[in-house]
Amino acid sequence: MEKEKAKTEEFERQGKDKQLKELLKEKGITGSIDNLLKTGTLSDAESEMVLEFRAGKRKEEELPISIPKNPEGRAEKTAENYKNAPTKTSIKKTLTIRVSKSIQDAKTYLKTLNRNNDHLFCQMCDQEMPVKKRNGEYYFEAVQLFDDEFEQETHEICLALCPNCAAKYRLLVKNHEESRDAFKDALLSGEENLQFSIDLHDPNLDPLSIRFTKIHLLDIQTVLAKES
Repeated sequence: MEKEKAKTEEFERQGKDKQLKELLKEKGITGSIDNLLKTGTLSDAESEMVLEFRAGKRKEEELPISIPKNPEGRAEKTAENYKNAPTKTSIKKTLTIRVSKSIQDAKTYLKTLNRNNDHLFCQMCDQEMPVKKRNGEYYFEAVQLFDDEFEQETHEICLALCPNCAAKYRLLVKNHEESRDAFKDALLSGEENLQFSIDLHDPNLDPLSIRFTKIHLLDIQTVLAKES
């Protein structure tokens, strides 16, 4: 039992170190977290931040506060705006909905591959999925790698992502041709590396990282080779 607990804690620490590296990289600091702490490379404030982050303690950020200068006047204006707002309207539209296979099959497959000691992990941030349903099951999104490029319904081409990372992947990778194609080429290269960095082709955006298990990577490479 203690061995399993230690293994889980080490897995979680590795995920936190990955996030810390990204934070320090923005300051031009690179290297393993342990070495940076041992060599005194970090300032006292940076070392304190690293240790607190590892311990699961985050300094509270100052939350935005919005105070109306004239509460009564604002209430009157809001009431007037609501009164003059347009009435909701709707029209009937014909939609094409894919019904050939449920996403539930993909979720079952992904849960098997990304679970460790009853904890389910996101393939991008490497953190435990942050949301659980009322029944105790993890909520996560099964996001297809590349839309509309596969003729067959197959669950191997999906990623297990937390809601935040799912939004990042859809907005920054799936909707950007260069980033999407570069990631696909990297997967098709046959590399056995289980951690893939996705170049977002934007100097203002850091690359995203996707982690695979050996089984998942083999399955994806097999499907991509068949579709190519």
